Formats: sequence, C-alpha cells, structure tokens
Amino acid sequence: TILATEVVKRGFMSNLLFANISGIFALPKEIVDGILRELPVEKQGKKDSSASAVDLTGIETDGDGNVVVAPEIVISKRDELFGDKVYDTSPVGDVIEHLPDSRVSQSVTAKIVDVAMGLAKPIIVDTVKTGFALTSAQADKVEKKLRDVITDRVTRIESENYRKQFEIKQKANEEIRTAQDTLSEDDLRLAIRDIETKQQAEFDRLRKEFTKSLNETVRETIEEQKTIQVEEQAKIRAEKNKNSKEEEIRGHLRGFARTIPSFLMAYGTRDTRLGNFESYTPEEVFLEVTGITEEQFRFLRDGGPYVDQKTGEERHFSGGLFNEMVFDEAIQEFLNIRERLADYFDESHEEDVFSYIPPQETNQIYTPRQVVKMMVQKLEDEDPHVFEDPEKTFIDLFMKSGLYITELVKRLFNNPVMKEKIPDNDERLKHILEKQLYDSAKRYYLSHRDELYLQFDTENRISRKHFKKRGYQTCRQKRLDELLRNIR
Repeated sequence: TILATEVVKRGFMSNLLFANISGIFALPKEIVDGILRELPVEKQGKKDSSASAVDLTGIETDGDGNVVVAPEIVISKRDELFGDKVYDTSPVGDVIEHLPDSRVSQSVTAKIVDVAMGLAKPIIVDTVKTGFALTSAQADKVEKKLRDVITDRVTRIESENYRKQFEIKQKANEEIRTAQDTLSEDDLRLAIRDIETKQQAEFDRLRKEFTKSLNETVRETIEEQKTIQVEEQAKIRAEKNKNSKEEEIRGHLRGFARTIPSFLMAYGTRDTRLGNFESYTPEEVFLEVTGITEEQFRFLRDGGPYVDQKTGEERHFSGGLFNEMVFDEAIQEFLNIRERLADYFDESHEEDVFSYIPPQETNQIYTPRQVVKMMVQKLEDEDPHVFEDPEKTFIDLFMKSGLYITELVKRLFNNPVMKEKIPDNDERLKHILEKQLYDSAKRYYLSHRDELYLQFDTENRISRKHFKKRGYQTCRQKRLDELLRNIR
C-alpha cells in the first residue's frame, strides 16, 4: 500500500506506524519512564540517545484519549484571574430607553450587543488574553465566540419580548372589537381610550421586564463566560502540551522503529508480523539494539496489567501503540525490496538494500556505494594484479553494511585471471568467501545480517568462521594482532 511504501522509504522512522499514543498517558509515571527512558529519540532522521525522559506530569485524559482539565484547576485559575469583579449594566437599559418604537429592530439589537460587549470584552477577553498570554488573533477568536453567545441570548430575549407585545396588542384589539359591537359612539371613545391606556401601561411594564431581563442575562453571561473561557483556554493549553508530549513519545518510538529494517535484514521471514516480531531475534540482541526488553515491547504492543500508584488498584493498559496493518504491510514491502536487491552481482541495480536501513548509532554511517567502488578501485590502481591472486586476503575491520566486502567479492569473482585459476563459479565464490575475505562487526546482529547478505544464495555451503562478532572493541583497544590471530 501507499502507507507501507512511505514507511519503508523513511527507514520505518514514520509516525504512520503508531496508533493510540494517548493511551500511554493513563500509565503510571514509573512505567512510562522505565520504557521510554531506554529508547533513543529519532529527530529528523537522526538518533539522539541524550534526550531526557518524557515528563507526563499534569496530563490527564479520558477513556477516549481526550485531554481533561480538573474542575478545581479551572476554578482556581478563574478566581486567580477575575476575583470579585464589579461592573455596571445600566448602559444596556439606556439603549432600551431610547427605542424608537415598541418593536426592537435589528439595528437596536446590534446596539444592545455592542453595549453588552463593551462591558464583557474588558472583563472576559482582555483578562483571558493577559492570563493565558494569547496572541491578538487568538483573543479575536475569544471575542467572536463571546459576541456570538451574547447575540444569541439577546435575540432570544427580544423574540420573547416581541411575542408578549403581540399578545398585548391582540388582547387590546379584541377588547376594541367587543366594545364596537356593544357600545354607543360616545361610550366607545371612552372605552377605546381606557383600552389604549391599559395597553401602554402593559408596554411600559414589559419594557421594564425587558430591560431587567437583558441586564440579568448580560451579568449571567459574563459570569458563565469567566468559567467557560478559562476552561477552554486551559484545555487548549493542555492539548498543546499533550500533543507536544505525544510527539516526544513518537520520537522515542521512532528511535525503536529505526531498528526494524536491520532486524528484518538479519532475521525477517515472510511469516514475520507485528504480532511475532520479537520472537525472531535473540532476547539479548533485542535488548541491546532497541534499548527495551521483549517484555516491554509486548506491553506497548499488547497491553497488560499495571498497578495504579494513586489508588493501589490493578488496572489494564490496552496497548495498541503500533498500527498493526501498516506495520505488517511495511514488513512485507521491505522483504520485497530485500529479495529484489539480494543479488549484489546484478549491476543493473541503481540502489542497494542498505539505502532502506537507517544507521543504528551515530558512528554507524554506511559508506555510500559510489565511495565503496572508489575505494576498491584505488586498490586496483595501486596494484593492477591485486584481484588476480587467489592467495590475496582482504579485511573490513569495522563492517557495518557489508558493501565493501561485497564489492571485493564482485571484483575477485569477475576477474578473468581468477576465472582461469578457479573456473567453477560455485567453487570460486566459496574460495573467495572462505579463504580471501575477513571482517569484524561491533554487534552480533550486524555480523549475522551481513553474512546473510553476502551469502544470499549459497544455502549455508560456505563457512562463516571468517565473519567475527564484536571484533570492534579489540580493534579499538589496539589489539589488532590478537584479532587477526583469532580470525586466522
């Protein structure tokens, strides 16, 4: 798939491999530290073993991994920012007192909202902006939300007020129609005057109720928004912190994932899956290379029981930190590439499999193929017969990818003089690998991996005694003579 191809192209250092990262926040700090502390961090394709442990303090999530801010934190922050504020809502009433008619128009609605925002903005928006160090753009969003809330509530009060006005008018009109049917002309005039006077009194009463309702609504809205805005900003801040910590966790997991191609090169088969990945490597090798034990890997993958440090209760971690489908497909994609590029005698290949294997340590940089060819060519430039002698020996003291050795194999195997001296192809290859080439690798799995690459089609017919494990330390301690004696 496209995702698997992308993962392999990135040397498995891709966030596409991971899922359910939020679940790790539910784990006790001791468990998280115990696992992640030992994993190196991958940043921009480079391994960083000096990164500190991920600090998950103060991050709480619900069962779905959504960030949660405790109510007491919200209340404490609200009281810290706002305290006991005193504000005057009389300007709202002043707008209503100057209404042009009994029905509130849209222009008056806007005026009421503007006056209410004039009260609410300094109290809510400006305080929140300062308290949470918001940018002007972020503060503008808070202001827009606040204006929308106030507009909605004012509009609802206006609608209710207009409904009551309509009912008062309807009642007055019915009373006038009744009077018209039953009273004389002189009595009718007096009755209509009384009806209109009562109607105006109802309008005046309704206007006072309207003003009172708006004032109370503005006050309530301001008080509600204190808590709402503090909670929202606290969640935004907590979400940013959570996202930052998740990326730190992914960095550690990418530090683990960068080892996958090298493991697959050494131990991978078509049956290798996420579900059995650790079973293909010796336990001590798994720990040495990844920094975590197989048991810790299984805990991240499958989950398991743990003890809540606060309550002492046993809980269950669901695991699932790896995307199983992408992981499995990426394994198969890498194995496809390994098979396609396995024959290092095939000069039509424009790349080698080690292009897909990230260096596992800062000092473990693979020598590019073109540099390897240049190095081997220099040997022949200095001694044109160097690859003609079946008794000539070569060694790679710090083998990492095996490309230097493979280039030597090709030069020796394809040399016309060597072909004359050992005509049989199988015998010639066996002689070269058993009698002429030596190497030492720092790690066991590196040596094992490179042996498989060098002897891709020999079906174990060739001895591997010249491929030494952990010779690196011997060379580093300047005991080269001892190393060479052991090799021979």
